[in-house]
Amino acid sequence: MSKMVISGSDVTFGLLEELMKQLKANANDPSKGISGAQLRAFLEHRNPFDQGEIEKVLPYADEETLSCLRYPKEFGFMGIGYQAENLQGIFPHLKGFDPEQVVRYICNTMPKCGEAWAAIPKPDKIAENYYEAFQTVLKEISQRLSFSNLLEGKLEHNSLRLPSKGGTELLQMSSVLEGDFFLIPYQFGMRHGGKSNRRARVCFTANEFGLGPYEAAILLLIYPARLNNSELNILCSGCDYDYDLSSEYSFCISFRYENELLLDCVKNDEVQYNFGAVSGFKPAESEFRLREHE
Repeated sequence: MSKMVISGSDVTFGLLEELMKQLKANANDPSKGISGAQLRAFLEHRNPFDQGEIEKVLPYADEETLSCLRYPKEFGFMGIGYQAENLQGIFPHLKGFDPEQVVRYICNTMPKCGEAWAAIPKPDKIAENYYEAFQTVLKEISQRLSFSNLLEGKLEHNSLRLPSKGGTELLQMSSVLEGDFFLIPYQFGMRHGGKSNRRARVCFTANEFGLGPYEAAILLLIYPARLNNSELNILCSGCDYDYDLSSEYSFCISFRYENELLLDCVKNDEVQYNFGAVSGFKPAESEFRLREHE
């Protein structure tokens, strides 16, 4: 087979055939195959399989595996009014939202990759800070579900770190709607099934951000059937976790099911077909401004 030299490396013309095959695979399923950018690298006399080139186009591309898992049959999304009502039954002090304002806020704003709307109490309406709000919700879960905390004694204030992106988005959402709830369009893990936590993050769209363990715990209070006999477990991608207090924050909090609901963690680079990162979406900036001034 004839050869050509690209960026100082011997690369056979057979690579072009392989690139085209994988580009076609990418067209059918964007989570698989080589991207158009790598084909462009080949045509621009850059090695498309050079590690540096791959990382520019597909960061952590090898941290993803096929996942065909779905949500349990008994699970189904509920309206935000029902969600808020259920949470107010658990936390009676929570103030609801103005239905008319909510209708204006959510009208025609569901992002393309969103599955449903979530009514999430603002953490400072549950406790003094995010960590204590998370612990409060875990206590409520333990009283209502068969639950074990495998991180008992391993969770402290400084062991959780919230990425700036998710925090900024939630802060903006907090300023838009009155009341004690965020209203967040989100997906419950299937979109990023089979990806490591950090791979899922680099696959986020511009308006997508990870939901942390507090938000995921609230969702499990509302939807206990989500992990009831489910094989698609949850990565709380909106928070980094420092398991051994080494200040490396190389883990991700997770919820999984093994005869009962378990709180656990996985490494940010760990790939498992039966985990999916949970994420929220922010409506367009213009939509925020419109609603702020209505």
